[in-house]
Formats: sequence, structure tokens, C-alpha cells
Amino acid sequence: MATTTATKPAQIYSPKYSTIDHNNSEMFKYSILEKIIDSENLTLILDLSNVKEMYSSGIGVLIFLESYLKDSNGKLKLAGLDKNLLTRFETRGLHNIFEIYETIDAAQQSH
Repeated sequence: MATTTATKPAQIYSPKYSTIDHNNSEMFKYSILEKIIDSENLTLILDLSNVKEMYSSGIGVLIFLESYLKDSNGKLKLAGLDKNLLTRFETRGLHNIFEIYETIDAAQQSH
């Protein structure tokens, strides 16, 4: 007999920062963690449409979240990156690490 598991709807988080750097990256990290702590099989979509700059400390938070969610059978999806931020991600090869979508809807529809 086959069993099925219900897919949880994705949680969407939109950071309030236009720049994520060493000044706010820890607050960014913990504001997300408090929403997802103890979640299994969670898909988290980060709506980065308001983020115009992200420095290495912000990217470090994304790498941490990717690993944290993967360890609990979850996924991290990034959505809404503006053209300049997307170009920076691609230049640094981060598009090979993260699932990046043009819109939140596209991220929700992907599997």
C-alpha cells in the first residue's frame, strides 16, 4: 500500500532590509529562524524583491539557511531578486547553490 504525505504550503518571508550586511545579518538570520525552528519538510521562500544589496555576511546567512533546511528535509527558494542582485549572484556562482525564481508564484509552483 502506498502512503502519501501532505505537502506543507511554503512559508514566505520578506526581509524588511534593502541592504543585508554585517550590521543586520544576524538579526535577519534570527528573525527567520524563530519562524521556522523545529519545522520539518518546510519550503521557505525568501522574497528578496526589496533587497538591493547583499554582502558576504548576508550570503552567509543564506548558506546557513540552505543547510539548516536541507538537514530537516526542507528547501530554501529565493524569489524576486532585482537584476543587479541576480547578476551578482550569478557572477559569484551562487545560482548553482540556490534555487532562484523570478517571482514568488514561480517559486511556489516549482517542485
